[in-house]
Amino acid sequence: MIEIVFDEGIAANLRVIMRQCKREPEKIITYMNEKGQASDVALNDILCLQLYLDKGPINCCLDSNCRKKFIEEIYYEHYSYIDNLNRFKKIKRLANEKNAFRIWVDNLPSSLLGLYCVCNELKNCNVNIYVMDINVCVGGYGNIFSWTQVEAEIMLGLLKEAKKLTRYELNECINSWNKNINSNWNLRSYINGSIVRIHDNFFDDIILGVFCENKITTINKIIQNLSEHYLACIDDYYIIYRIRYLVKKNKLSIIKNNSNAYLTLVQKNF
Repeated sequence: MIEIVFDEGIAANLRVIMRQCKREPEKIITYMNEKGQASDVALNDILCLQLYLDKGPINCCLDSNCRKKFIEEIYYEHYSYIDNLNRFKKIKRLANEKNAFRIWVDNLPSSLLGLYCVCNELKNCNVNIYVMDINVCVGGYGNIFSWTQVEAEIMLGLLKEAKKLTRYELNECINSWNKNINSNWNLRSYINGSIVRIHDNFFDDIILGVFCENKITTINKIIQNLSEHYLACIDDYYIIYRIRYLVKKNKLSIIKNNSNAYLTLVQKNF
């Protein structure tokens, strides 16, 4: 079984599970596949595909220079788009080795688009695809929208909730991917149960609206303010990227730079 996740935080939790299982074999939790064979989580491989498919052009090839440049301009630190893309390219080889796949999907647009993209990549492969849908698996654990919010031990106990995709469901995912790649928009979000396209500058007015009169504030304060309403839609790096854009457009000014971007002081130009 190959685990596919779309965030390094989820991958880290799964690695914790694997280490725990190797140290304490009696805690290994298994589930039965369609042939009645137990699948051992301690033997699973983890494939993290943090490709940020909710951002940037996807109507071109994922390995195109235009997409690579767009994404790396946002995630300018501690990130390599090519590394994640190379992991994505391993999927067909792993499918040819008769591996099954378990995909961890939550309510983040990058995760849902990741599911659609992987299904499209595997559409001609004779493999079993299981989905860990957060809406099905953790419905009783409160207001949780991302697998990064779920503790590793809870994730371990939920493996039995994995649902095998039917051919119809697989085709639905493939159709959803094709629908999204026909768009040339650079930003997508998850609203009311579906992926929607939004303008690049959607968050700009919201960022500018955080400022009152001539108040100076840190980027961290702006992110905290936005997170109260848009936490499931966007990440810190994208907000920092748009703040840098607003500075270039002379709508914001940097009052005091800081090596830690979160502590940089900015002010609105009235």
